[in-house]
Formats: sequence, C-alpha cells, structure tokens
Amino acid sequence: MKQNLQPPDVVLVHIEEKSAFYAQIRAVEPDVKKGWYRVSLDSPFGELEWILEDVHVFLGQTWTFGGIPHRMERIGKGKEKSRARARVVPLKRVK
Repeated sequence: MKQNLQPPDVVLVHIEEKSAFYAQIRAVEPDVKKGWYRVSLDSPFGELEWILEDVHVFLGQTWTFGGIPHRMERIGKGKEKSRARARVVPLKRVK
C-alpha cells in the first residue's frame, strides 16, 4: 500500500498489529544513510524521531524495535501548526 507520508499527515501507529496511538508527521527528511529517512512525529508521548527505511515510510511496511513489530498507517491530513507571531493588545483603563 503506497502512502507518501508528509507533514501534516496524521498516522495510526500499530504495535504488534494492534492500534496503539495516533501521531502527526512533523517532518520527513533524508538521513545520511541512503534509503533511510528521519521521521519526526508529534505523539501523545511528546516528540518522537524515528530513523526508518523508505519502504516503512512510503509503502507502510512493518519494521521492528527490539523484535516488536511496528507499522504506520496514514489516516488523513492534519492541520498545520500555526507559526504566527503573537500580537500585543493594548489594555484600556476602566474609570
């Protein structure tokens, strides 16, 4: 199954073929090792960064961490986080 993951996609992470948690892709960048990618995620556990092969990122294939199978499934497009600067609002004195 082809899934071209890119920000701000939302993925469902499966662990041992069970739905584990949702995360939002922050970045997918090539690693120094050819055919590998650094995938940054926002998850309920905070920011995660995984270094995965292209088949895991773009084809949804399973990989293992410590012998435990993991897989990411794209489920939709998320909202971009706003990078806008805060605006100062002047206060008025009440008499």
